[in-house]
Amino acid sequence: MTTKNAATGTATGPEPRSGGPERRLHAGAIRRMVRRFRRQRAPMVALGFLALLVLSVVAAPLISPYDPLEQHLAAVLQGPSAEYWFGTDELGRDLFSRVLDGGRVSLLGAVQALVVGLAIGLPLGLLAGYFSGVTDMIVMRFTDALMSFPPLVMMLAIVAALGPNLTNAMLALGVVFAPRFIRLVRGVVLALREEPYIEAARSIGVAAPSIIVRHIIPNALPPLIVQVSLATGFAILAEASLSFLGLGVQPPQASWGSMLSQGFSSLGQSPTMIVFPGVAIALTVLACNVVGDGLRESIGREVRSE
Repeated sequence: MTTKNAATGTATGPEPRSGGPERRLHAGAIRRMVRRFRRQRAPMVALGFLALLVLSVVAAPLISPYDPLEQHLAAVLQGPSAEYWFGTDELGRDLFSRVLDGGRVSLLGAVQALVVGLAIGLPLGLLAGYFSGVTDMIVMRFTDALMSFPPLVMMLAIVAALGPNLTNAMLALGVVFAPRFIRLVRGVVLALREEPYIEAARSIGVAAPSIIVRHIIPNALPPLIVQVSLATGFAILAEASLSFLGLGVQPPQASWGSMLSQGFSSLGQSPTMIVFPGVAIALTVLACNVVGDGLRESIGREVRSE
């Protein structure tokens, strides 16, 4: 709609609608990225595998033939059979049921670690990138301090201080993840805050929280999603490592890492005790990395095309 200047009576052109064009362009870019991702065969297969895995572990109580803690002392260290699909462990527990139950624990643990990392990294990265100056300096010194410790040493120290269990182990892993999320978000925000539509919003007095929520965060999500998909694989490996060392899930609860640890004691008698949880870890981490690479390629092509 064309308006007139009150003093001169001259036309001043259409009234601007805050955020409309940017939102439409952003939605169009997302649709193009989704189409590019769907055309990639390997990432789509990996995504399908992850979807099937999540459905399986969520429905584990319905599809598991046995309770994961139920002991069958007459069938100790059995190999795969029609009755016990993956065999049994040293206490006669069904390995198939325990792999499904352990997958639920491992995936939930990875989600917990990512939530902690994002809860720390996203707001600090937004503050450092948008406000710059002293805020940026303080946040980056905090980030450098966290990154100065070897990740494993930091996780071991936090778990030792808080006690060995899954929640504390994933809290420690989330703290390790936080610096990479801070740096990623800060870099994206530093680039976005110089965009013309951000400058225009600031010039007409739009509040900083509104700019961050309406413009900065939506445009920072694509690279953040890629980072989260890649970090998921690392989180599953880290949970397995901590549980293998006895610092994560505690018996009798199963996770893929704790199953590997228990399986090594009976490796000569029943190799399947480490084969199936090991394969589950390897395939899940590989699928997460393939999906992450596919997302990165789709987003990178969109950025290069602009």
